Amino acid sequence: MAYEATGPVKHKVVNVSSAASNAIVALVTGKKIRILSYTLVPAADVTVTWEDGDGNDLIGPMALGIKGGVAAPEVQAGHQETPASKALHLLLGSAVQVGGSLTYQEVT
Repeated sequence: MAYEATGPVKHKVVNVSSAASNAIVALVTGKKIRILSYTLVPAADVTVTWEDGDGNDLIGPMALGIKGGVAAPEVQAGHQETPASKALHLLLGSAVQVGGSLTYQEVT
């Protein structure tokens, strides 16, 4: 993936609990959502997967332990990105509260 420093850096709170594909960042027409960093902390054991709005895996699945979580440091080139015009979702394998944060960019 080629690094392009386009678009301002944005931040989002993650607070989901449905055993489903949970929308974190809405799609932006013509833009990709580049994941720069994230932190996820579950209230119980759960498997999580970053995916695009169509359900295609981007990162994971990751098995997270109760109150253990994961912290991916900031990477300017991004850990992964959605295809253009696709939302960014977090899929939970079971109904467990997962909190954290996401740092991202909207890029062309």
